[in-house]
Amino acid sequence: MLQLLETLGLKALEIPTDPRTGLSIEALDLATRESRVAACLLVANASNPLGSIMPDENKRRLAKLTAERGVAVIEDDIYGDLHFGSERPWPIKAFDTAGNVMLCASFSKSLSPALRIGFVAAGRYRRRLPCRRRSPAAAPIRSPRWSSPSTSNRGLSIATCAACGEATNGRSTAMRAAVARHFPGATRITEPQGGFVLWVELPEEVDTTALHDRAIAAGVSYVPGELFSASGMYRNCLRLNCGNPHTPEIEDAVRRLGKLMTA
Repeated sequence: MLQLLETLGLKALEIPTDPRTGLSIEALDLATRESRVAACLLVANASNPLGSIMPDENKRRLAKLTAERGVAVIEDDIYGDLHFGSERPWPIKAFDTAGNVMLCASFSKSLSPALRIGFVAAGRYRRRLPCRRRSPAAAPIRSPRWSSPSTSNRGLSIATCAACGEATNGRSTAMRAAVARHFPGATRITEPQGGFVLWVELPEEVDTTALHDRAIAAGVSYVPGELFSASGMYRNCLRLNCGNPHTPEIEDAVRRLGKLMTA
């Protein structure tokens, strides 16, 4: 998304975010009082890379605040089905009474990655979307002809998503334990509430951007923390993927990565 904003000639303004409750509503309030903010782009449920889920009251406040100040909300809910709780969390769109939230979602991260199908509930921006397609060669945006799904299909989808969430929760727990075993002692790890990634904060002397090439050469892949910042922060952080079952091979990769950090 940072690359896309840069291509469009737009500037990204970073808002402080809590690893459990997500984007700070107080900071967003302050940022939108005087500056010219066009839109708020965020993942409220199982955010990438923190795995946080914004509380419903914060979602309600965000929807109200942005509508009052004319700040469009682009909500990416692609990870919402991969929650670890007993109930699927509501999107911000559920608290939108002004049509100001554009809800974007897909089945690609939960039911079937190969589908590559997404949708947008665009509210009052619906008629403007066809003019904002990424590529002239892209298929036109059409209004769907809705049909009511059968009860059995709906039940199957919910059960499948619940199973996916349970599986990713177990893999996340296994990866957290492996990081605790093999990374430096002062390492801090998120406790995600959904999704399949972990955010790891290392001692200040560890530069994950500088370490990346050595890690790739050793057969280990991660995303340097700096790539999640528009201003070059988080060089001592990284993101790990927990989407695959935790095998002995993955355990050994975590061990090798931890050894590189202390070499």
